[in-house]
Amino acid sequence: MEQRIEDLQVIANVNDRRQTKQAEKAEFQELKTRSRQLETENRDLTQRYQAVQDKAERLREDIAVRAAKEEELKKRVAHLERESRLAATPVQAQAVTEESKVALEREEKMKEEVSKLQEKNTALEQAKRALEETNHKLQNWLSGWQTLGEQVKKQKSDLDGKEAEWKQKMSDLQKEKDTWETLAASLRLKTAELSVDDVGGLRAEYDRLQRNVEVLEEKQADFIEKIVKPAREEALRLARHRHMLVQELDVAYRQTRMIHQDRWRDFALLGVASFAVLHHPLPEVTALAEVP
Repeated sequence: MEQRIEDLQVIANVNDRRQTKQAEKAEFQELKTRSRQLETENRDLTQRYQAVQDKAERLREDIAVRAAKEEELKKRVAHLERESRLAATPVQAQAVTEESKVALEREEKMKEEVSKLQEKNTALEQAKRALEETNHKLQNWLSGWQTLGEQVKKQKSDLDGKEAEWKQKMSDLQKEKDTWETLAASLRLKTAELSVDDVGGLRAEYDRLQRNVEVLEEKQADFIEKIVKPAREEALRLARHRHMLVQELDVAYRQTRMIHQDRWRDFALLGVASFAVLHHPLPEVTALAEVP
């Protein structure tokens, strides 16, 4: 009877251990399921954070493009303002006038040099005539005077070449003067076509773009403050929580494994002892069994 009670107790203990093991397995499975759910949530949050980062990058690119357009518009406005100032003040006309004055001064200098050359030529002609008049008186010096005459002719030829060169330079200066006058007329026509309304419209467009850039910068700062920072903090919190759960799962798994090993060892020892008692009873055990 007592043996039967002991067997029942052993069976009950085994059933309790089996139920405990099943409960622990169910709890471990629940922890694994929760861990998978947390990993899924973490992955979703990571994707949302990446989407937020992509949107912020697109906003930065949009701001850069608008800044480039703003810079281009600034240059265009500056160019138009410069042309407008040129239209308001005769700077270009003054430059053309100064260039014309320089050309006139050069022309006067060339006229003076040509006049000097003409005077020299006249003096040479007079000397030639004087030589011709005294030619019949200086027959003995005829060859020398002929040589002198050739030299004078050569000098006259050189002077004629220089005179032609100066005339060419005067012609080039006249062409350059005509070119400057044409350019001045074109600039006057262009500045006359450019109205004040165009400059004002460009200034208004520039102000509108500047306001849009400021609004975009405010939206980006608000977006980072309200969405990016909380998402980053939430992601960090979930990562820390996930790390803690993984550590807890590891500890629970190790404890469960140790418990299972101890219980299976106890169960094996109990089975061996039961088999030994049933088939090879010891005298002490037999004596105890025979006690009424």
